[in-house]
Amino acid sequence: MSKFVALLAALLVVAVAVVVVIGQGVVSATKTSQTVDQDGRGAAVAMAKRRLPEFLEAYAKHGSRGKFAVCGKVSKPEGVENVWIRLDRFENGWYHGRLDVDPLVLKGVKKGDEMSLDPGSIVDWMYDIGDGPVGGFTLKVPQR
Repeated sequence: MSKFVALLAALLVVAVAVVVVIGQGVVSATKTSQTVDQDGRGAAVAMAKRRLPEFLEAYAKHGSRGKFAVCGKVSKPEGVENVWIRLDRFENGWYHGRLDVDPLVLKGVKKGDEMSLDPGSIVDWMYDIGDGPVGGFTLKVPQR
């Protein structure tokens, strides 16, 4: 019986080591300039950034008939907030549109106000051209 217990203990140690090594590989493979956090938000942002050309291609083809939105990090003196804008146009690398919801932190702006986001601020995107939504990677991460 003690050999069996020792074998189970050894297998458990190996299994934990494999999980740790695999987990570190996944994290290092998805790191961006942002820290990859425990809840997966960093990985979701990395996915959105990696797949941004897919969004831009869909917008170029279907922008006039679909619903397109981008989420970007906005820094103001009162704080930092990720905001979603409904895209009106993509011009010279900048995303121009209207705020989709009232910001919680940012002052002086509200839902429907015009806003422009620079390409480096984009943390997520989403579109729907009639087949259901595509993107919205950060929205799929469970909230704590």
